[in-house]
Amino acid sequence: MTSLPPTNLLPSRRTPHPLRTAALAMVAVATLLLAACGSDDGSDDAASDETTATENTESADVNTTSLADVDISSDLDAAPSATFTPAFVAGEPQSEVVVEGDGAVVAEGQRVTLDYVAVSGATGEELQSTWDAQPESLVVNEMLTPNIRDALVGNAVGSRVATANDDGTQWVILIIDIRDAVEVPERAEGEAVTPPAGLPTVEEVEGVPTITIPEGEPPVNLITQPLIEGSGPEVQAGETVTVKYVGVKWADGSVFDSSWTNDQTVDFPVGTGGVIAGFEEGLIGQTVGSRVMLVIPPDKGYGPEGNASAGISGTDTLVFVVDILVAG
Repeated sequence: MTSLPPTNLLPSRRTPHPLRTAALAMVAVATLLLAACGSDDGSDDAASDETTATENTESADVNTTSLADVDISSDLDAAPSATFTPAFVAGEPQSEVVVEGDGAVVAEGQRVTLDYVAVSGATGEELQSTWDAQPESLVVNEMLTPNIRDALVGNAVGSRVATANDDGTQWVILIIDIRDAVEVPERAEGEAVTPPAGLPTVEEVEGVPTITIPEGEPPVNLITQPLIEGSGPEVQAGETVTVKYVGVKWADGSVFDSSWTNDQTVDFPVGTGGVIAGFEEGLIGQTVGSRVMLVIPPDKGYGPEGNASAGISGTDTLVFVVDILVAG
């Protein structure tokens, strides 16, 4: 069963999961991007639905069944369009290169910046677009739907690629312009900083940051303490950051969430209300390449309601150690 990435504990109570603000922010596209959460026998939940996208349209007199029969615009200076006879219903996921770019070739594990337009296969209408907002950034890894991941890896920056995937309710044609691709460091790198006494201590155990909580009551205000000071640019509000992190509760030092568990990176925007306030306020202004400890009181975390799924009460102070790997 493919689990969601560890950021399911980072969003505030009011907002959706950041990948889903962060792996192409919007809900319908997020469904396509994330690899489906299958059952224990490896089958896809969507395949077991009583009504699939294909079944919804199999009675249509004429269906478009191949991306080769979809007219996708090639002007890279304008938002792409897809013209076809609805409904689009394929036998399996598809992808094709519409325009070949001349930039660096995208590799697994890189962070890519994308513009995209999602088009309903059922109606031909536009569902979502970054063209009237700003590009999205995400790391190309196993958390992405395989067809979309394969459409990115091996293609060059500057390319326009199209994919067709069944989201469980309909086929969606996703047209992606690859804007940039950068390598993601394994961990924070820079000059070590000695924190003041009284704060939690951090040491690496088998390469993973481990947090030890001191005796006494937690601080009442948000604390942002660099542990390694990176040499990159400062994180700005509105940027998407790529991080690794671990979080513990001050009350008992127990780990409630960690991207280090599967050595995964996590992407989310800061300064947009998509994650808990302490995370946003603590990371904005820090330099890329840094490792930062955040001590987050309840009012900057999950508030009086807490987060029951993570075992976080309304009075819990949280401690995170965050490696800021990329921002932009």
